[in-house]
Amino acid sequence: MNPIYVWDTTLRDGLQVPGVGLTREDKIELARRIKGLGADYMEIGYPAVSDKAVSEIKAIVEAIGQQEDSPILTVYAQPVREELEKAYESLEGARHKMLHVVVGASAQQMEQKLKMTKEQVLFQGMEALAYAKSLTEMVQYTIEDAGRADEEFVLQMAEAAAREGATVINLTDTVGAAVPEVYGALFAKVRRRLDTVDPAILLSTHCHNDMGLAVANTLSAVKNGAGKVECTVNGIGERAGLAALEEVAVALRYHQEYYQGETRIKMNSIPKVSQFVSYVTGLSVQVNKAIIGANAFVHSQGMHQKNASAYEAFSPVEYGVHKQDVVINAENATPALLRDVLENILDYHCNDEGEFRQIDSKLKLLIQKKKQVYLHDLYFLLQRNHYVQKDESIVYELKNFKVISSDEFPSAWIRIRKGSETIEENSYGDGPIDALYTAIKNAVQMDFHLLEYKISSVSKGKEALGRVSVLLEYEGEQYYAHSTDTDTIKASAIALLNGINNCILSRL
Repeated sequence: MNPIYVWDTTLRDGLQVPGVGLTREDKIELARRIKGLGADYMEIGYPAVSDKAVSEIKAIVEAIGQQEDSPILTVYAQPVREELEKAYESLEGARHKMLHVVVGASAQQMEQKLKMTKEQVLFQGMEALAYAKSLTEMVQYTIEDAGRADEEFVLQMAEAAAREGATVINLTDTVGAAVPEVYGALFAKVRRRLDTVDPAILLSTHCHNDMGLAVANTLSAVKNGAGKVECTVNGIGERAGLAALEEVAVALRYHQEYYQGETRIKMNSIPKVSQFVSYVTGLSVQVNKAIIGANAFVHSQGMHQKNASAYEAFSPVEYGVHKQDVVINAENATPALLRDVLENILDYHCNDEGEFRQIDSKLKLLIQKKKQVYLHDLYFLLQRNHYVQKDESIVYELKNFKVISSDEFPSAWIRIRKGSETIEENSYGDGPIDALYTAIKNAVQMDFHLLEYKISSVSKGKEALGRVSVLLEYEGEQYYAHSTDTDTIKASAIALLNGINNCILSRL
């Protein structure tokens, strides 16, 4: 069997969903989980966006990129020397690193975005590739929008990149408009052209899902010579998303003989990583989503339910999928069950017994509120108060609050603590949340702007947990934060304070 390498771009392309943002701690934890999933490459950001992006990339490199078993870490860069330098700087500490140069190839890209001729695009791309090679040994050269580009020009670009020393050549269906048969035929032609230069060059595919064909196009590329696939967990990404890692990996595993290839993805870890991505992004997985949807292996009443195995292509247990959600209540909430769920389902290992006892105590309190606790609820129990852990003297912590909703004068009172200082504030607003946020803003005396406020349910039942996500702008920088609680007003207050604390800590 030939190896099929998996490039996960959840932390870059996947996070381009409007309204989604992750804290630095969320990104580091997600990187750890994707590493544990078995991804060979991990694209962890776009350094040219901001200094904040660079610092987050460096934090991920420090957390997972210095280990011998780290995946190859990479970042996005346009064919501009300054961007390549910034990209290399952000990855410099990684044990295994690769620069990623992206060059537009379609007429739409050249005319509307680049304002360049084919000759200029080709020259700029080769110049950037040569410079990238001078910085680091491994470089991926991406031919962007190859699915709509002139075929002969794509072949010309691929051959030129191969002669210039590209490690990987990646063809993208940037707008998700490709047809599997045509897209596959393009890969077959590019593979033959590359073999005349250097058969060792890896050919790669990156597909968007605008027409629902991202996985089909990816598999067609593999059948026609691609040795690397680019995906995101749950298929998240801008517009309709990208090829879903879990669908591509399972299809390649199930049809291993047909594709004559295999990935290193740990199949039984897919649901755990999927659930975590859903939790930290706040993006629910549709119930009929292949592999990881809640109904993916649920059969309706009648013949299908009585003969379930006859109506399943494979056993869900083989891929770590549980047909039913875990339900914990007052009768079965033993420490043994909690430990089993944490370690074997959520893939979470406590630092010590003290931490486990804290989680167990929080579970019992949550059961008192909700009666029934589900998997998504357990993620709430695992949230660590990293702000207070860092330095309680410079960050804010919610102590008490009171909010009154009224048609006439919605009002709020809050008490927060910063080190030894306790601050109280009252305020009115257009509604209860506006009153609460005005009180907090007055208390902290920071001139930030609330760009986004989003609330969603992350679990089941009458007392479902509410997740509040906020996006703040302060002194030209944006900061994302979230919080989860059965009390959505409380979650709103803590989410805003978490965002404020992010502002403070980023300036240390």
